Amino acid sequence: MLREIGLDRIRANLEELGLAAIGTLLAFGGAFGPWIGATDDAFSGGSDTAYGIQLDEGKLVLLLALVAGYALIRFASGAEPLALLAVLAMGLAVGLTAIAEIVSIQEGLSSRWGLWLVGAGGLGMTLGALLVANVRSGEAWDTERRDGAQEDRER
Repeated sequence: MLREIGLDRIRANLEELGLAAIGTLLAFGGAFGPWIGATDDAFSGGSDTAYGIQLDEGKLVLLLALVAGYALIRFASGAEPLALLAVLAMGLAVGLTAIAEIVSIQEGLSSRWGLWLVGAGGLGMTLGALLVANVRSGEAWDTERRDGAQEDRER
């Protein structure tokens, strides 16, 4: 029954997609963590910390991480080979969002661990997708080279 659903295939491919999967989880978790904190009384209203999910950018990161997770599962199941491009795009978007947030922090405020976790997640998603693409293209190249050498021997 597992073979019918393709869970064996998904598990094997997720091992290869480990870095991208970990990056997706980091981005997802970081979206709920604290992003910006006051170093003094910069926040009015009594709270000195803004959590990612409270900000529009945090909600965007959460959505991007969910889409990347779905794309990872689609790619791992073999149903959608181009889903790896979606993971790469989501990773770049998450990473750029984190960089933009860190750069835009005003005086009296500082970045917190959730924002750094999102940045690490974006980097992991991007590098993981690139690594898998590189490995897969190398395998395709080796197969073509091997097939070409076999044709030469047959002549």
